[in-house]
Amino acid sequence: MLLFLITPVGLIYFNFTAKENINLLTEEEQQIALNKINDKVMARIKNETYNWKELDFNLYESVVYMAARLPANYASLLHIFNEVI
Repeated sequence: MLLFLITPVGLIYFNFTAKENINLLTEEEQQIALNKINDKVMARIKNETYNWKELDFNLYESVVYMAARLPANYASLLHIFNEVI
């Protein structure tokens, strides 16, 4: 039996054999199996999501950041507009 979970980081699937079929387990075994699934999902989310934090720039740092990002931003926009045309 396959169990598919859609998470913020993508699709995660678990393959249960006939012995591990979650419908054939007792309630306690089902809870243990679901806890294992939850642990795997949370571990994957922690590994694949970005730890966002607020950036605080003064005027000089903001100009330096803008200048550093300008070529990459220009290239991505150029690529997008070339696909549109």
